[in-house]
Amino acid sequence: MYSNLEEDYENRLIELENENELLINQINQLFDVNAQLRAHIQQLESEKNQSLDSLNPPPNLHPPPQSVPQTSTSCPHTPSLDQPSSPSGHYAISTGPSGDASVTMKRQCPQCRAYGFAIKEVDDRTKIISYIPRRMYAKKRVCTKCMYEF
Repeated sequence: MYSNLEEDYENRLIELENENELLINQINQLFDVNAQLRAHIQQLESEKNQSLDSLNPPPNLHPPPQSVPQTSTSCPHTPSLDQPSSPSGHYAISTGPSGDASVTMKRQCPQCRAYGFAIKEVDDRTKIISYIPRRMYAKKRVCTKCMYEF
C-alpha cells in the first residue's frame, strides 16, 4: 500500500520537474523576445528623434529686428493706456469703433477678469451709509461667473 503511494509521488514529482523545465525554457524565451523588443523600441525612438531634428529649422538664422526706442511725448499727468488708471484694476481698456484705445469705466472681476453683464451690484448690508430719510447701504460688486465679491 505504501509502495504504491511512493511510486505515485515519485511519478508526480518527475512530471512536475519536467513541467518546471518547460516553464523555465519559456521564461528564457520571453526574456529574449523582451530584449529584442526593447532594442527595436530604442532604434525607433532614435529614428523618430532624427526625423524631428531634420524637420525643425535651425534656431536664430536671422537676428531679431532692432526695436526703435520710443520717446514719450505725452503729458506726465495723463494716465498711460498700458496700465489701468485704477490701482485696484477694476477698469478695462477697450477700443472704440474708430480703433483708438480708451480707458472705460467697465467693471471687471479681479479674479476671473469677467466684465460687463457678468458683474452685478448688490447692497452691502454690513455697511449703512445713511438712516435718514431711509436706510441706504453701500454697494458691493459680485461676479456671477466665479461668485467673487469685491
